[in-house]
Amino acid sequence: MRKAVFLWASLALAAPLAQACNQNVAPGQSIQAAIDALPKDNSPQTLCLQAGTYNIDGLLHIDRSNITLSGAGDASHILMRDDVEQPVLVIGDYQHPEPQAAIRNVVIENLKLTGNHSAKEFMPALPYLSNSVVIVRRGEQIVFRNLTLDRCRSACLLTERQSSNVRIEQNRITGAMWDGVSFNSTRFVVMRGNSVSHNVAAAITAENLEDSYISNNQLVDNGSHGAYLSNSYRNVFEDNTINNNKQAGIYLTCAIRTRSPLICWDNSMSADNTFKDNTLNDNTFGYAVGVDSAANCAKPGFKINVWKDNHSNGPNQQYPALFGRCTTADPES
Repeated sequence: MRKAVFLWASLALAAPLAQACNQNVAPGQSIQAAIDALPKDNSPQTLCLQAGTYNIDGLLHIDRSNITLSGAGDASHILMRDDVEQPVLVIGDYQHPEPQAAIRNVVIENLKLTGNHSAKEFMPALPYLSNSVVIVRRGEQIVFRNLTLDRCRSACLLTERQSSNVRIEQNRITGAMWDGVSFNSTRFVVMRGNSVSHNVAAAITAENLEDSYISNNQLVDNGSHGAYLSNSYRNVFEDNTINNNKQAGIYLTCAIRTRSPLICWDNSMSADNTFKDNTLNDNTFGYAVGVDSAANCAKPGFKINVWKDNHSNGPNQQYPALFGRCTTADPES
């Protein structure tokens, strides 16, 4: 597919080769102190976490570029204390609502990160910061691979604030009180080979995701949708297994302007996305759409979403007589 080829080319620099450890950290030592002690010149640095449990009572943050944080798989376990109202790891500027600069070339690999089900979804001292397990804020060329993320108070993995070129591979993501993976204002993601399951809301939720390639993932047994796409464009979902989610396998909708009454922002309906060769079984709907008069598929210039060669045992739902055709598939499968 032409889109997929472009995306792989654009992300060629997003997966740097592993380097020898510049510094080792053992259980009982401070991960944050080790990060802070790295040279300030943004030279490439690899910080290696030995096997064991790393109990933390406050967020870890990476605010320098060109760093790899690598462990020994699930044996290197970063564990947030139960009563802490903070995320586990923030990549980028967390001290300002809008990050002051981009952070680039960060790799997080071969680790287990566990949050907690604390009382609040957002950090009380910094209410723009959710208590997700991992947050990327204006990150560029960021890699997550072979991670286990669990017990997430908000999302397990959140990208936001104009993040781009993010690669998410071979991770196990479960136990979020909201969504497993959340993309906000993000472009050029490659997400492949991940298991995202048993989250209270969706496996994937996107509020303005663009030009991304989502393939060969297991999006199963989640409390709402397999993938919820709001105000999202030119993304490709291919060869995913999207089964046994409580609502739709794929939900296409707009950006919400007000919730009471429910009104969309003008012309914000997700468009020009491609769904090909996915398996969608035992969801309430294969796909469903959420539209209104402000954001619908009959608007001039709307680019229809392509639904091709997917395998689904559930009905589809759209309203072509009222709001135009949102996908190339028929409303009922």
